[in-house]
Amino acid sequence: MRMLSLQAEAKQLVIAEHTNNNGVPNIVNVVVKNNVYYVTWENKQNKESGTDKVTKLKEVIMVEAQIE
Repeated sequence: MRMLSLQAEAKQLVIAEHTNNNGVPNIVNVVVKNNVYYVTWENKQNKESGTDKVTKLKEVIMVEAQIE
């Protein structure tokens, strides 16, 4: 149960990080590796997408991003 709430929190942190005047990102995928959540997201409104990692300290670190 704790893993699911941490995953939901990781998703919310990434959404908050990338929400702007150009829209709200959708979460595409979440993978857990070594207690780090890798969250893949996309914002279809501004054609931006990427992957962020969320640490157990709730740090959101961009791994990759792209704009079409």
